[in-house]
Amino acid sequence: MGGSEIRVPAGVRVEVTKFALMGGHDVDLGDERPPADAPLIRMRILTLMGGVSVRRGPKQTRAERRQARDVREAAEVTDGGRHGRPGELDA
Repeated sequence: MGGSEIRVPAGVRVEVTKFALMGGHDVDLGDERPPADAPLIRMRILTLMGGVSVRRGPKQTRAERRQARDVREAAEVTDGGRHGRPGELDA
C-alpha cells in the first residue's frame, strides 16, 4: 500500500521482469538505446498492493519541473489550448 520510484543511470542497458498483485508498474526508460557492450542492470520487480515506477536519469529538481510546466502552459496559450484530441472537429 505504497510505492517506489527507481532511477537508473543513463548509458546502461536495463532488463525488467515484473509481476503485480493488486498493484501496478510504470516503466519508462525513454528512447535511449545504449550500446550492446554497455553495463546491464537486471530488475525483478514483485509488487503486492503497491506500485513501482522505473525511470532513466536523475530526478528533476523542483525548479526543473516548474520550468517544464511553464513551457507546457505557454505552448497551450499559443495554440489556444487545443491539444488535437482524437474525435475533435475543427470549427
